[in-house]
Amino acid sequence: MPRPVLPPAFPLIEAAPHRLVFTAFGVTLGVRSHDEALLDRTREALPPCAVPSTAAVEEWFTLQRSVPSRVGAPRHRLLRQSAIIAEGIRLGPVLEALEDALRLAVASRTTTHVFVHAGVVRTGSGTIVLPGRSASGKTTLVRALVDAGAEYWSDEYAVFDAAGQAWPYPRRISVRQGTHRRHREALVGPPADEPAPMRLLIATAYEPGGVWAPRPLSPGDAVMALFSHTLTARSKPAFALAALAEATKGSFALAGGRGDATTCVLAILQSSAGIGDPFTRIRTEL
Repeated sequence: MPRPVLPPAFPLIEAAPHRLVFTAFGVTLGVRSHDEALLDRTREALPPCAVPSTAAVEEWFTLQRSVPSRVGAPRHRLLRQSAIIAEGIRLGPVLEALEDALRLAVASRTTTHVFVHAGVVRTGSGTIVLPGRSASGKTTLVRALVDAGAEYWSDEYAVFDAAGQAWPYPRRISVRQGTHRRHREALVGPPADEPAPMRLLIATAYEPGGVWAPRPLSPGDAVMALFSHTLTARSKPAFALAALAEATKGSFALAGGRGDATTCVLAILQSSAGIGDPFTRIRTEL
């Protein structure tokens, strides 16, 4: 009779002596592990603007490697507080899950900034913000804009402070393939302490066979195009609306479906520069 296969054994959470505590956008988080080398690998998953901190930790994340055994390869496990959020033999996907979890924790807990699901690039005239849900094609459009000469800022979140200034929030750019994510090369953005005003808001999503024929958005609609993708829309609506109203001042906004990203990149860049299509000269504050 075959012996039963026992589940892998992991060290106790409380027995994780190696700890990394950081603050980003006013949120203090901690990562801990029983393995110092394993903890060192988590540094690549930290969000932008993360700085070492001695403040009280708001949420702990624990990275474990199973105790060596004669059966099977060691497994890696990630916990948020005491809840398992990722597990597997390969460390890479678990670190990706940690990166996602840390960024989400910062975005949902901050009281000093507003995080909007959006892609962001910068041109000479200011930032272009592309709000949208996952799988709406914003990463593809960000990459196309970068290939056309724009500066990469983010393909995940647009981050605004209380004055409405946009902040860089880069990560290793990736493209969804079904339920999986394939990382591409890291795109280098500007220093994290260099905010800039939003010049252009583009509310769009990929539509097979679509044609880029945008319409201008009113100031109120521009704010709502951002607010509808804001992580703290329910928990901190007043702060979010005030910051986004500031962000739209002096900018202009367009909305409409699009086809292939390469077919609308030139028009978007011309809109940012204030040339070309007459829609580009309609400012949201008018």
